[in-house]
Amino acid sequence: MPFLSKIFSTRLVIIVVLFCFQTFNSSAQVNPTESDSATTNKRLNKVLIGGSVVYVASMAGFYELWYKEFETTTFHSFNDNSEWLQMDKIGHVGTSYQLSKWGQRVFIWTGLPDRKAAWYGAGVSTLFQTSIEVFDGFSSEWGLSFGDVISNTAGTGLFLGQELIWEEQRMTFKYSYHNTKYPKYRPS
Repeated sequence: MPFLSKIFSTRLVIIVVLFCFQTFNSSAQVNPTESDSATTNKRLNKVLIGGSVVYVASMAGFYELWYKEFETTTFHSFNDNSEWLQMDKIGHVGTSYQLSKWGQRVFIWTGLPDRKAAWYGAGVSTLFQTSIEVFDGFSSEWGLSFGDVISNTAGTGLFLGQELIWEEQRMTFKYSYHNTKYPKYRPS
């Protein structure tokens, strides 16, 4: 049965990702400034209901993939700041930034004003990332990482601060990759 559970979890993650891409596609097809309050309310309800379903499905999927096989303990913290050469912290900053940005775009599509949508997007990012940290806090293998929480807050703050100050994103992330001789030194 664990094999079937992994297949189900993998399919669930794929469905969630495809849903997110479909949402991006939809938002590009309609001019949100042309919406009236009835349309805004309908879209907002769709986003809140759909987002709740995606959130619950994502958390269930993460639990199945990452946490199910490990013992649950009392809530605790773990200092992982010296691990992975801080690359995971950059990942947390980038992920929370992108989740905030994506969330704002979705809420703009509903017809909310840009500033309000930015706050809602930041809230979505904070909820999602904090939920994962809480899972970590109850896992025997990990623990809530204050470094991760700070990194998540930094990414969300980078997005929200720019929206509130400049009403645009002047500083964004650039990702690149090149092969090196270092994979054999991967920390375990």
